[in-house]
Amino acid sequence: MGASPDGKAFAFISEGENDQLALLRVTLAAGGTAQPVKVADLEAPLGGARDHIETLVRWN
Repeated sequence: MGASPDGKAFAFISEGENDQLALLRVTLAAGGTAQPVKVADLEAPLGGARDHIETLVRWN
């Protein structure tokens, strides 16, 4: 999981239906309920080595 520089959001990788990986973002709002939004689908690791997934989230 990676927090944004301003602390108002964070991003994470999740495994959904059919073992599809996706990058999701949650924007935090005072007094509200945060809902994840899919940013992108991700390619599966080579050779199905899900135990060795390394992630890096960079905020621009």
